[in-house]
Amino acid sequence: SSSSSSSSSDSSSSSSSSSDDDEGLAEEFVLKVMALNAERRHRPTRAEIRQALAVACVKNDPVGYVTNLLPTVCLERYRFYAPDLCRLFLALRFPDKFRTSDGCVHGHAYYAASLQHGGRWCEYQMEFSTTRKCLKPLFDCAVNHMLDHHRHLNYTSPTYAAALSAKNSPLRACVGFVDGTVLPIAKPTRNERGCYDGKNRCHALKFQSLCLANGMIGHFYGPECGGVHDSTMMGRSQLLHQFESCCGAPNQPNHYYMFGDPAYAMCDYIIKPFGGSRTSKRTRRFNAKMAKVRIMVEWSFGKISSLWGLFRDKYRLQVYAGRTAGAPSIGDWFNVAAILTNCHSSLYGSNASRYTGVPTPSLESYLCAHPDA
Repeated sequence: SSSSSSSSSDSSSSSSSSSDDDEGLAEEFVLKVMALNAERRHRPTRAEIRQALAVACVKNDPVGYVTNLLPTVCLERYRFYAPDLCRLFLALRFPDKFRTSDGCVHGHAYYAASLQHGGRWCEYQMEFSTTRKCLKPLFDCAVNHMLDHHRHLNYTSPTYAAALSAKNSPLRACVGFVDGTVLPIAKPTRNERGCYDGKNRCHALKFQSLCLANGMIGHFYGPECGGVHDSTMMGRSQLLHQFESCCGAPNQPNHYYMFGDPAYAMCDYIIKPFGGSRTSKRTRRFNAKMAKVRIMVEWSFGKISSLWGLFRDKYRLQVYAGRTAGAPSIGDWFNVAAILTNCHSSLYGSNASRYTGVPTPSLESYLCAHPDA
């Protein structure tokens, strides 16, 4: 009996010691795993290393940073290929450094023209290793610079009229098409009724554009409240006076005009479709032929929205939220987007230029206001 009790005590002691050893090994293994995980967490990944190198390159050599990007990445981020983006920066005559209203000097003006494509501020904070507080004044300065130094081109050229006539247009002296567009916005906190567009049943801002035969936007006006009629916008935009100064008088060889929808009033420089329910077969044929070529103005509006995704999300377009004195408005953003769309068409062409066969002007001649150079 004594021998059995001693053997049982020995077995219990050995089992307890083995269990203690197992617990110690398990605890040691857990500690090693935790230390390894902590080391992995603190060890920078390849993406983090590339990001740090990119930030350093942006600060020291922004041109080199852009040229080293993959073509698809550069096109996706900035809507231009790297060589064309460098060319655009020089043609826009951006200063090397911007001094904002708070007295800070920023040197990232190279990318300011491309922030319109719809990216979030957090993306640019990571890319440029800075904060939104620094990026927002830079963006505002770039928009104001483009509005102050670059406008749209003139509208008269016999090439435009000949190209539209070759596309079976009944009008022999038409050089472009004028129309208005609606930009939906978030519900404003003030003047809600004035911004409401009853036709489209949304809060919106309205803009007016004159699209030329080569797809370039020859004149751009806005914004107006959503309830403003197209004919009222035409009067406020002073387009007719500018058009009259560039075109000849009626019955003269150099007399040109533009084509608009039935919302505009007929005059010496605006032709519109035949209206009424009792139209002849000849007038219906005229309206059908003009509708086929008039679609170009809709292509220009569609290109602005497709290139700059900021304007496809109406909840980001808040009229009164976060506005400071001197900051550009949503209308200024849309005007700058139209200028950049013209720059894009100058470099890569447009649907209208491919349709009519009229080439677009070079980037430098467009921004220097010499479209036919």
